[in-house]
Amino acid sequence: MIIDAFNKNRSNMKVYLEDCKKTAFSWEVFLKMSVDYITTYWPSVLKNKTKTDFQKEYEKKLKKQSEEKFRGLFLIKNNSKIIGIANVYLKENILYIAEFFIDKKYRRKGFGSNVLKILIRWGKSNVVSFFGQMVEKKSSFNLDFLLKY
Repeated sequence: MIIDAFNKNRSNMKVYLEDCKKTAFSWEVFLKMSVDYITTYWPSVLKNKTKTDFQKEYEKKLKKQSEEKFRGLFLIKNNSKIIGIANVYLKENILYIAEFFIDKKYRRKGFGSNVLKILIRWGKSNVVSFFGQMVEKKSSFNLDFLLKY
């Protein structure tokens, strides 16, 4: 299911979101990419667990989140290639971005900006007034990126 699409008059820039709650394949890809993203950028979440144990635990958490009315678990696609993930939710008219990841090969090419615009429109269509994301202090790139919006 296509949520929205952006195309900057270039066929290679078509980007859209696929709701990963709709198919088993999308769910498995989303779960794997989420776990890879989290354990790579926040390895402390593993504590003394293996990555496999963390994934089992995290899948239970994601399944519960996927049942929330205003939760979006999306695969980010460029044409048909999966290039990232987004985990967003709405709470008290605020759009929160829990996870947002674009593959390194697709960064600094406008994909992240286009996806963020799509996510903001998705939030507004569900009566959102503001959006926010928690960013670690040491992650200045993420902070600079988000401050544009």
